[in-house]
Amino acid sequence: MNTVRPPPQTKARASLGILGGMGPRATHYFTGELLSAIESRHRPKRDQDYPNLFVSYACHLPDRNSILTDNSKPLLEAVAREAQRLVELGCSEILMPCISAHALLDSDLSQFPFLDIRSITAAHVAACFSKATLGVLSTRAARVSGAIKKLAPNGQRLDTLADQEEERLMVFIYQNAKTWNRGEDVSVLNGLVGTLRQRGCDLIIAGCTEVEMCLARHARAADGFIFPLKLAAQHYATTWTGRRE
Repeated sequence: MNTVRPPPQTKARASLGILGGMGPRATHYFTGELLSAIESRHRPKRDQDYPNLFVSYACHLPDRNSILTDNSKPLLEAVAREAQRLVELGCSEILMPCISAHALLDSDLSQFPFLDIRSITAAHVAACFSKATLGVLSTRAARVSGAIKKLAPNGQRLDTLADQEEERLMVFIYQNAKTWNRGEDVSVLNGLVGTLRQRGCDLIIAGCTEVEMCLARHARAADGFIFPLKLAAQHYATTWTGRRE
């Protein structure tokens, strides 16, 4: 009896690795934005016209609030292991759709080819909104670790929430947006946006993946939001040449 032998295994070359799972739905949102950006820029007509992607839903990663403790080493080591896997799969660039986890890029992980979503965002703000008063909706970990500072160009002020307001945001993220409910009721976010606008912020940066995921469903271009994940997706679509290694 003839048997079909599998072909020799070869390592697939990927244009981009997405280190996600922080949280899963936000990763799904970012992947959708990336495909939309590729389609808008490159007008693919077949599967082979899209970039090769490896999307890791690394949901086992420790919560990013561990950055605020003396026990952040497990998070760093876990992210490094996932990044190494993506590199071994052939990824020449890695995007991590979690602003809080970007704190790790400021002192470690330089051996991996991460694209910094914050730098992409800051470059866009500098080019288009250099005179804007900026506000940001971010997690406590992203604020305290200093991860959000790179969302704004050098010298441009970035206003954050007061402690009680930040706590309301954290409750929304962890008890709503990260759950099966997925942030269907965005009234809390709208209220916090209104608070920042009352303080004079005319441009609001969604400094958390869940915040962007929830706000982007209802936002219009004229609403004065900056969505870093959308910008990162557009940046990659612009720089991708359509060629594979």
